[in-house]
Amino acid sequence: MKTIGAFDAKTNLSRLLREVEVDREVFVIERNRRKVATLVPYREGNRAASESIVERFRRLRARGGSDATPVKELISEGRKR
Repeated sequence: MKTIGAFDAKTNLSRLLREVEVDREVFVIERNRRKVATLVPYREGNRAASESIVERFRRLRARGGSDATPVKELISEGRKR
């Protein structure tokens, strides 16, 4: 895993993409010495896994979940505290 500054990443984006695609390299992008992003090779399996998780949440919600409290109610309740 290599670390690169945001300006250098912007300037060399084509080269970085080539290294990620061909060499499967991973880059951590920093701004002001703070890690802000990761540039990683794309994998087809990631999307399928994400969709599977979303579908599981939908099924859980459809059958009532634990208490099926609407998110807006939870947010509102949290603001009152």
